Amino acid sequence: LFVAMARVAACVLIASFCLFSIVSGMEAPLISSKEDFKATLAANPNILGLFTRVNANCPECNIAAEALADLVLENENLIAVTVDCDTAPDVCTKYEFTHLPQVLLFNEDVGIYEYKQPYVYLEALEEFASSNLVPKTEIIHTQEELDRIVKNEKFVIVGFFHPTEDQKVRGSFRRTAGQLFKEYKFVEVLVDNEQDEVLQKNDVSYDSIKIFKTIGEEVSEAYYPEQMITRKRITNWIDQNAPWDVHEITTGSAFSDAKNFFREYPILTVYLDYNNEELKQQIISSLETVAEDFREKIVFTYMNGNEEKYQSIFQRWGFDGNLPIMMLVKQGSKEVYTFAGEELNHKEIGSFCADFLNGELEPHVIKQEVPDQDPESAVEVVVHDTWRSVVHSPAADVVVFFYLPLSVCDHCVPFLEKYEAVAETLKDIPGLVLAKIDMNANAQVPGVRVANFPTIQMYPRANKFQEIVFSGPRTEEAVKKFVMDNLSDKHNAFSDEEQRLLGDVI
Repeated sequence: LFVAMARVAACVLIASFCLFSIVSGMEAPLISSKEDFKATLAANPNILGLFTRVNANCPECNIAAEALADLVLENENLIAVTVDCDTAPDVCTKYEFTHLPQVLLFNEDVGIYEYKQPYVYLEALEEFASSNLVPKTEIIHTQEELDRIVKNEKFVIVGFFHPTEDQKVRGSFRRTAGQLFKEYKFVEVLVDNEQDEVLQKNDVSYDSIKIFKTIGEEVSEAYYPEQMITRKRITNWIDQNAPWDVHEITTGSAFSDAKNFFREYPILTVYLDYNNEELKQQIISSLETVAEDFREKIVFTYMNGNEEKYQSIFQRWGFDGNLPIMMLVKQGSKEVYTFAGEELNHKEIGSFCADFLNGELEPHVIKQEVPDQDPESAVEVVVHDTWRSVVHSPAADVVVFFYLPLSVCDHCVPFLEKYEAVAETLKDIPGLVLAKIDMNANAQVPGVRVANFPTIQMYPRANKFQEIVFSGPRTEEAVKKFVMDNLSDKHNAFSDEEQRLLGDVI
C-alpha cells in the first residue's frame, strides 16, 4: 500500500511539473535531487531524460532544452524530464557522461537507450524517441489472433504468460524484445485461464516461449528448451533458430550497409524479372528453402534484373539478358561463378551451391571470342585466349593499347584513333607488333594489372615480364617516339633494308 501511494504521489508530482512547464515555458519537469529522480523512474515505464546545466552559460544546453520542450508539446503522452547536473551531480555522475547535454531513455523492461548524435536537436530527438518508444511486443489473447500473426510474419517469437501472476519470466522476455524488436516480431499471449484454448492448442503452459518460422510454404515450430529463462539465454536461442535470411538488394542498399556476414561469406545473387510477380515469388520461396541448408556458408540475395544498369553486367558475364539470372561471387577474390541451367528452382539452386562448396565449379572468365583479324588494319586485336601467343612471342617487340569502351571511358577512343594512326606508319618494321585489347571484355587476363585507362605498354622481345609503360602526352608524335626509343637492338639487329625503314620513320 505504501509503495502504491508513493507511485501515485510521484505521478501527481510529475503531472504538476508538466502543467507548470506548459504554462511557464519551462523545457521539461526539472529534477534537482537524486530522490526526485528515483521517484520519477519508479512511477513511469518510459522516461526521456535530458541531462544538462540549467543556469550555466551553455548554448548547446539551451538548444537541447528547446528541442526537448518542442518534442514534449508535440507528444502529449511522452514523459520527459530535465536533470540539472549542477544541483543533482550524483545523478549525472552515475552515468559517466563525458560532456553535456546528454539524453537517455529509461525503459522499465530493457534498461537505458543512449542518444548517439553529437548534438541534441528536434529532428534527431523525434527519431530517437519514435524508434525506441514503439511497443516492443504485440499483446494478444486468442488463438485466432496468433494464427493471423503467424500467417503474416515469417519469424515470430511468442511468449505465453499470465497477465498478473509471477512476472519474472515475462520480464526477461520483454527485455529480450527491447533489444531485438527491430529485427524480429515478438508477441505476448496473455490469458488468465490455464485451460485456455490458445495454451492447449500450442501445447504450452504459462511462461513458455515458442518460435514460429515460415520457410517457403512450411511453418516449423521450436520450443524454448531450458528451465533457466534469462534475456541472454533467450537471445542465444533466437539466434540459433532465426532463419538464414534471403536479402533483397535495392538501389538504396549495399553490402557494406548490411551485417558483417556480407563480407564473410560467398554471395549468391539472383536477378529477377520484377514484372513477373508470380515467378518472382516462386524463386524467392525457393531461395528461402535452400538458404537454411547453407546457413553460415553462403549469403543469398536477389535484385531487380529489369534495371537498365545491369544489362552491361549480364553481357560481360556471358548472359543474353533473359531473366532470371543467377551468379555467385567468392569474397576476397574476383572469381564469379555463373549458372548456365535453363530452369531456376530450389533443386537447381541447391545443386549449384553444393557444387560450388565442393569445388566442382569453374569460375567464369570474362573474355571475348578469338576474332578474325582485319587484314587492312595495322593493329592486331588481342583477347584473353591469344594474349600469351601474341604478346609473349619471343620474335617481336609488342606494343599493347589497353582501353575500355566509349560508354565507360570517353577519352579512350580518341587516343586509340591516334594510336592506330601511328601503327599505320610503323606497320612495315620487322619484329614489331602493335596490338590493342578491350579490358572490359577481357578483364581477367592472367598476369595483367592495368589500373588506368587508356594505357600503352611495350613488351620487349628479350623480357616479356618487364613491360615499359608509356607516360608521355597523348599525341601521335609522343607515341611514335616511345615505340622507336624502346625497340630492341634497333641499330644492330636489322638488315640494311630494315635500317632504311627505321630511318624513314624516326
